[in-house]
Amino acid sequence: MVLCPVIGKLQHKHVVLASASPRRQEILSNAGLRFEVANSPQRQRLEPGDAGAWRRPRTLTAGSFLADGRLDTEVSEFYEETTVTFSELSEELLWEYINSGEPMDKAGGYGIQALGGMLVENVHGDFLNVVGFPLNHFCKELARLYYPPRPEGLRRVKRDSIPAVDTFENLSDTEGGGSDPGPSAEGGRGGEEADGDRSQAPGALDAALNGADSRPPFPTGLLELMDGFKASKVLFTACKLKLFDVLKDQGPLTAVDVARKLDACAGGTEQLLDVCAALGLLEKTHRGYSNTAVATLHLVSDGEHSLLGLAEYNDAHVWGVFTRLGLAMREGAGQARGALGVTEEEEHLSQSREMTLQFMRAMHSLSKLTTHHVATAFDLSRFTSACDLGGCTGILAHELAREYPHLQVTVFDLPEVIELSGGFQRGGRQTERIRFVPGDFFKDNLPEADLYVLSRILQDWPDDRLHKLLSRISSSCKPGGGLLVAEAAAAEEGASRSPRLRTLSAGQPRSPDEHRRLLQRHGFRDVRVARAGDLLRVVLGTRAAP
Repeated sequence: MVLCPVIGKLQHKHVVLASASPRRQEILSNAGLRFEVANSPQRQRLEPGDAGAWRRPRTLTAGSFLADGRLDTEVSEFYEETTVTFSELSEELLWEYINSGEPMDKAGGYGIQALGGMLVENVHGDFLNVVGFPLNHFCKELARLYYPPRPEGLRRVKRDSIPAVDTFENLSDTEGGGSDPGPSAEGGRGGEEADGDRSQAPGALDAALNGADSRPPFPTGLLELMDGFKASKVLFTACKLKLFDVLKDQGPLTAVDVARKLDACAGGTEQLLDVCAALGLLEKTHRGYSNTAVATLHLVSDGEHSLLGLAEYNDAHVWGVFTRLGLAMREGAGQARGALGVTEEEEHLSQSREMTLQFMRAMHSLSKLTTHHVATAFDLSRFTSACDLGGCTGILAHELAREYPHLQVTVFDLPEVIELSGGFQRGGRQTERIRFVPGDFFKDNLPEADLYVLSRILQDWPDDRLHKLLSRISSSCKPGGGLLVAEAAAAEEGASRSPRLRTLSAGQPRSPDEHRRLLQRHGFRDVRVARAGDLLRVVLGTRAAP
């Protein structure tokens, strides 16, 4: 992403960063700036009385521009001051942090963006200034250069050539905390001078930062959408290689160590690791790479909340069928369902054993996020027996049995699914109140139950099959019995939820009124609707007397 229009002005300029700080490079790279790194030999000097000066880091930035075919340098100096307050820290804790190795490459002696953040009580000012670079102030200074009127502090300096990097004095590599700004050239404090500069020409500055010109808005969202598949493929590849398993107990590891364990080349492994770090999946320090909390929680194989099965299914199957989306749209509805992840063969899970197992792992992974919400959306204590149609691994059945101690639960699914379901039971054993029955809910008699459950089932079927299934359930359900339906919620019900989360669903979510009418059409009354977490809506209907 490129910040437009201010940083966009530099996209075709020769930009030099006079600092070897990896944090500064990362901040500017993330903002879309491309630059050459030339480390300045100048270093900030602390006076004996500046022992506490690391609480107020200072950054001095200078820029050189070649304009109108002539060497014409405009130099803008600015300061940004941020105050960091630490908690009361014991000597033992400080030594523990020092022994972690993290402070060793930090000019300020700590990294607020990593372990050092646990030591910080509050930050007053620009957080990125503490990390390594005051991006907001930098953009404002760019705006002053490109959008008149210019502040009085800007000097135009005629030179015979572009100045060398080492001619810019007082440049600092301070990051994660710096020195006291000290007196400025005009006799004031650096931070005070910067505040005075920022008060000038607010109208022109605001217009610059907000892109008030004749050009259309920069299509950030569209570009991110176009690039989104790359991040997904990186995640899927890392999961397929079991990268997060390797780092779970052995990290941090260097790229060479990881490559050796994965039996891969070091160069490609390092690129994969760096992208995973940029995506927030890994932490990168001078000691190597390690899992972030989210990777440990959701991307290792044996984690209680692991989504690895979902990632592997998307990589092995959904990725491929989406590449055939254009062909599917040209060849009709059947092919379209295949491109969206539901082929005719998969409708009965009649493909290979491995494909069936992959699908079950994916459903099991995704269901970990939702089963508790589904089981508790309504009070189901009045029912004594339940049948989860298409219950797959039985994960929802286990949650229902746990929430309602007197409930007997039957999982009804295809024989090949029931055969493999044992591998998903804790300890390989089924509880006494849960039984698994093989069958086809379109052909075979449904097990008797007070409550029938359909979780993530209805959206996968065309209308004719959907109504056939509901009709069979209605015929089997006794008056006073219930039907519990859990399906993806419509986007407008949760604006913060991404449509990408409808991972295994081919259909479009129904509205609450559509669900009510659907159940009422098949003889269910007193239809109630409730949200179940961020992903699902749960509908409960009671079978009326014939």
